[in-house]
Amino acid sequence: MSIWGVDGYPERFEDLCDLEIIVSARETPTEPFYRFNSDLYLGGRHIAGVLRKPSIVRPGKQVSYRKGGPVFHREGCGWWLQVPGGAEFVIHQVPRMAIPYFELCLEGHGVLRVLSPSDERCRKE
Repeated sequence: MSIWGVDGYPERFEDLCDLEIIVSARETPTEPFYRFNSDLYLGGRHIAGVLRKPSIVRPGKQVSYRKGGPVFHREGCGWWLQVPGGAEFVIHQVPRMAIPYFELCLEGHGVLRVLSPSDERCRKE
């Protein structure tokens, strides 16, 4: 379960879905939603990062935040990047075969829901 892929058939590359992630509320933030001097990744997908000049937070490609969003604060010469507890976001166009890997990465850190393409929440804003 450390990697996932598709079997090479064209229909597998077209079998995409959107994943809604709800981050668990915790008093002490933990990975994968809290890192020092580094962008945030979940299941190999970039979910948040920091532009260096000017220093602003940005969502990852094909990621839409519905509630909350990434935040960062400076500490000394570095910075901490965090997606706070209770935040909700959608990762668009994820291969359906990767869902078990995302569930494993989220274990104890959040809740995952698979959205159908016709679902209103699945559309990019």
